[in-house]
Amino acid sequence: MVAKHPKSLLVAFISALFLLVAPMMPADTALASERQELRCYDPDRSIICEEADLRALIAQAGSTPTRIVMGEGQTPITSTLVIPTGADIELINYPLDVWGVSDSELMREDGFAGTMVKIEKGASLTLSQNPDGGTMGINSRGRQVPSASPTVLVNGTFVMNDATTVFGARDMTGTYGGAVKVAGEGSYFELNGGSVEDNQRKKNSAGSVQNGAANVGLSDGASMVMNSGEIKNGSAFLSEAAYGEIGGIGVYSGASLEVNGGSITGNEGFGGGIGAYSWDWYLASHPERAQAQRASVVINDGTIANNKAAFGGGGLSLFGNAQATMNGGTITRNTAPNGGGVNAMDLYVWGSDRTWREVDGDGRESGMTPEQWTEVSPGRFVMNGGTISENVAVRTGGGVNVVSNAVLLRGGLIDGNTAGEQGGGVYVATKSYAMQLEDAAVFNNTASYIGGGMWLCPTGSMEIHVRNGGAIFDNQADTYGDDIAHDNYGSAGAYESYFARRMLGLGTVGYYLDGEQGNDVRFDPTNPGPEQVYQIVPKELQLEGKVYFDPPRLYEDGLKAVATDDAKQRAKDLARLTITHNSSRRGGGIGSNGGVAFGYKDAKLDVQKAWVDTDGSAMNAAEIEQVAPDGISVQLIARSQDGTQTRVGEPVVMSAETKWHQQFADLPLEDANGVIAYDISEIGVQGFSAVTAMSRDVDEHGFVTYSISLENRRDPVSLLVTKRWLDEAGAVLTDGLPASIEVELLQSRADGTTATVETVQIGADDNWSHLFSNLPAADEDGQPLSYTIHEIPVAGFTSAVGDVANEDGQLSVTITNTRVPPPPEEPPVPEEPPTPEEPPTPQGPPTPGEPPAASPELPKTGATVDTLAGLALILTTLGAFLAVRIRQA
Repeated sequence: MVAKHPKSLLVAFISALFLLVAPMMPADTALASERQELRCYDPDRSIICEEADLRALIAQAGSTPTRIVMGEGQTPITSTLVIPTGADIELINYPLDVWGVSDSELMREDGFAGTMVKIEKGASLTLSQNPDGGTMGINSRGRQVPSASPTVLVNGTFVMNDATTVFGARDMTGTYGGAVKVAGEGSYFELNGGSVEDNQRKKNSAGSVQNGAANVGLSDGASMVMNSGEIKNGSAFLSEAAYGEIGGIGVYSGASLEVNGGSITGNEGFGGGIGAYSWDWYLASHPERAQAQRASVVINDGTIANNKAAFGGGGLSLFGNAQATMNGGTITRNTAPNGGGVNAMDLYVWGSDRTWREVDGDGRESGMTPEQWTEVSPGRFVMNGGTISENVAVRTGGGVNVVSNAVLLRGGLIDGNTAGEQGGGVYVATKSYAMQLEDAAVFNNTASYIGGGMWLCPTGSMEIHVRNGGAIFDNQADTYGDDIAHDNYGSAGAYESYFARRMLGLGTVGYYLDGEQGNDVRFDPTNPGPEQVYQIVPKELQLEGKVYFDPPRLYEDGLKAVATDDAKQRAKDLARLTITHNSSRRGGGIGSNGGVAFGYKDAKLDVQKAWVDTDGSAMNAAEIEQVAPDGISVQLIARSQDGTQTRVGEPVVMSAETKWHQQFADLPLEDANGVIAYDISEIGVQGFSAVTAMSRDVDEHGFVTYSISLENRRDPVSLLVTKRWLDEAGAVLTDGLPASIEVELLQSRADGTTATVETVQIGADDNWSHLFSNLPAADEDGQPLSYTIHEIPVAGFTSAVGDVANEDGQLSVTITNTRVPPPPEEPPVPEEPPTPEEPPTPQGPPTPGEPPAASPELPKTGATVDTLAGLALILTTLGAFLAVRIRQA
């Protein structure tokens, strides 16, 4: 009996003491809520909740939402406690008493091996903590009373809140079982706190005990939401043959799980933390059952850590008709032989251990194609976010192991995982399988043998595109192939691969040899050797210094990716998925015996250039050679829907050597803003205009090809003639002008000959100007032509034709007409002077008489002399003064 257990004896002793102090305790400890509250103890007689009393209270509650306050310590359960349809019961632990003890639990009684609690369809049971503290639990006591049955069978709704627990089951068996088994359409389990822990399936019976979980089992349309709390230390048989035995949460046929928080830790079994498992042997003949039987998991947050799988998927195992989406959360420090973090398996084929060979599985045996099988049994894993880190696989896929055609890694972090053999971060198992990655950067991974970033086996292939594509760089391998490597293990040859020469972010990348099978000569950045091009390139576009492969197969070689620091940083910035710090022997970041595709097939753009003369006729090679002897440079431009323009790579040269043809590969069709438009910007040729026209073609495989016709049409010559009228003084003349003038357009050839092309009249109505347009710039041999003007003389004016000016191809010339001045008037002829008369003959002088007698007065001539002497003195003085002033000046 339960009373034999030490804790029960203690509780009985406390109950006796409580009777002595009860009068001092509050009479009612009801919680404020919408539920009615009932106590499963009588403080006047005992603080222990008896099983019979509990059953009576549940029956009394009927359909009224009811909270039942349990008694102190354990309530022994001797037969299944049923929460009937329509009931809504909440059990909380005993309130804090004077000794501080406030734990309550339902406990399996000796001799009872059935289900302890059954929640019928349409019923609800909630376990909660008393506001005073303490815990509320359901104890299966499996060590003393092993039971094959679940502890709690949920056909209705089961909710666990903080400080509640279901624990202690041992030796459980039964399909889809668990300590908490949630089964049936509409059944629901919500974990908001507390824990389901320390429960075990029966061990050492791999052939008979399968398809069950230690802690929680969900099946047949059931659902679970985990918001917080713990699922921990669940133990199923740790054997590869114990199919479907999951330690933590088993999600089986038609059930679903959503993890929004909490932790799933320390669980072990065929699958460790979470297993989504649905295996119908007859599914191929009944594909209509696929959707109803699919097991589904969504991980938005929370931690899945330190779990262990015997088969695959230490953290998350997806087997058969199952699927999981990871939007957030962390899967870390889990272990398994394959897929330390995640194992996704669809059962189309099985891998042959330690080989590249395949063993037929259900899918291939059914005759379905891989694509058809994916529809009924996907083994799907989609990673949009979250972290898969520090997981360990003994063999393959430290982070993610892919044995499915429905694995899409599009976001999050795969970091620090380890695989003993292949694929430290991610591994793809066989040639029938292919994995898709989007916006991925693979860097700082290591391989102890080959392929630090990526390793391909003989049946492995890889495509690296730009649209939602990838970048692999700065990885390290000990023997060869720091970034990418292939070896012919198994002598199966090599499959075709495609490596874009632009990586995520449109940065240019080149691949160079970095050792090879049997050759330890590694990449030397000072002498890198020729670039290796793994895509088909037209012969005329193949350049010296590069090695082209047709078909593009990587065979027993190692490669080093070379890009600028800016290009690598841009790839890191744009990557939504990062694969870094992972390690393995082969393929530190990724290893593959199947297909790996980074992004999706991109568009390519073909540019064909035509040279056309002004009249629309094609120019011949000699003419083109004269105007573009070294070819022309063109720049590819990507135009996003938000108006952003991005230069795609560096300018490239089109020339006669490339037959005036250029091809741009690896072009993404769209970005986050929508469809990308492409255009060509030509670094122009003087005298020519570029005209482009684009077409778009989609082949049967969805591959898009843009075609641009780039026409360089020789610009015609125009000559603007302007007339100026000046008078004889150089002033602008507006009156007295002729009605018009006549000018001739002269064309001069390279051989020196000149011919009149056209004669026109220019008048005031034309504003004394005329434009000669659409004149050829070259003759039929491509020789340049020049132009000038000759004016028919205008009476009364002189004509001067200026030099021809050329401004951006527009010619202009000015004719200046200057009026001739009128001739001067003839001077008047002077009249003949009259003939002078003969002068009269002068008579002889008279004989002078006697001089007059002397006068006593002074002569007047003396006064005159004095006056002249004074004047002379004044003039002399003035002259001296002026001379002095002049010298001073």
